Amino acid sequence: MKRAIFIFLGLFAVAAGVTIALRMSADAMAVIIGVIFGLLATVPTTFIMLYALRRNEAQQSQYRQQMGQYPPVIVVNSGQTGAASSGMPALMSPGTGERNFKVVGGESTPAETLSDAFNLNAIWDEV
Repeated sequence: MKRAIFIFLGLFAVAAGVTIALRMSADAMAVIIGVIFGLLATVPTTFIMLYALRRNEAQQSQYRQQMGQYPPVIVVNSGQTGAASSGMPALMSPGTGERNFKVVGGESTPAETLSDAFNLNAIWDEV
């Protein structure tokens, strides 16, 4: 029964295609054929893209399994002062004064707001 339905639908599609093709102008037929071939041209490109994306995804998942869930955290500590430890000349080495830290993503303090960024008095006080 299913086979008969598929054969009937196939014959109907062919008959409808022939009827439409005979009544269509040459320009309209050229447009339809161009669209069909344009869609068929995208099929190999689509398969190549899917292959490349899946391959890249497999490599990334393998890399994640090798490296663990989180990337390594690297902390650079310049706690030692002086020319020998930092590789800088003695005149350019940082002082041992108070160190200021800013936590990225944390709440900003009033000293870190935009209005204080353009405060020239604070810059001239440091000089």
